[in-house]
Amino acid sequence: MSQEGLVSWHDALVPPKKRLSEAETTQRVLDAATRLVQRDGLVLDLRLRMEEVIEHAGVARAAVYRRWPSRDALAVDVLRHVATVVEPPTVGPEVLADVVTRAARRRSDRGDRVALAGSMLGEAAAVEVELLFSSPEWRTYLLLVAAVDALPDAGTREVIAEVLVDSEARRCERLIAAYRLLAEELALQVVGSAGLDTLVRTATSLIRGSVTQAWRVAPREGAARAAADVRAAMPALVSIHLAPDPDRDLPADWAASLRTKVRSLAQ
Repeated sequence: MSQEGLVSWHDALVPPKKRLSEAETTQRVLDAATRLVQRDGLVLDLRLRMEEVIEHAGVARAAVYRRWPSRDALAVDVLRHVATVVEPPTVGPEVLADVVTRAARRRSDRGDRVALAGSMLGEAAAVEVELLFSSPEWRTYLLLVAAVDALPDAGTREVIAEVLVDSEARRCERLIAAYRLLAEELALQVVGSAGLDTLVRTATSLIRGSVTQAWRVAPREGAARAAADVRAAMPALVSIHLAPDPDRDLPADWAASLRTKVRSLAQ
């Protein structure tokens, strides 16, 4: 059989590669660029190498340059995509359940409910500090915020900032649900008109601020110091916003009930 015949026979047996749509190409490129950012870290000018992104995405070079004529054009879309997928880590339901278990073992009486809530939230905050301190996602998130502020185009800044705001709002909603559950199970009520959203935002600022400050002044022992700081500060913060409900007592099965319900919380 001639060489030409062999080629024709091979072409008949091997189906042609499916041509990617523009939407599929875009998604593959953005996913690949995001993986590279997460691998290498985000720098303020987002020095993406187009050829490396194309190689990792496994797409046609011509299709990429049609969609993004320059590295800067790609960088803007990558920043927008990173903003939608990179989120600072938070304490998960199983960790919260362990915090409840340890708190129940330490307390054999039905004492100060506010102190109990403050102690548990302080322990959870200390775990979150440790997560943030070692998290590449947290570093990427901080650099992303800085990179957005440095973008020359006001329209692009606004679009990406809105993505970050929406992401943070969803995170706050999950935390408010967790704080509300804790208050209900410990028979606590919110003090004043501020609401649980204020407590969540203040606690978040305390945790993130402690991590950032520890990076600056004590990079080696910073995690332990920041964790100790938030563990000590959270009870005082909680006591400002929560108080015992005078019409309710702490249920005898509070620990088992709370442990079961926090496990059902969506991360």
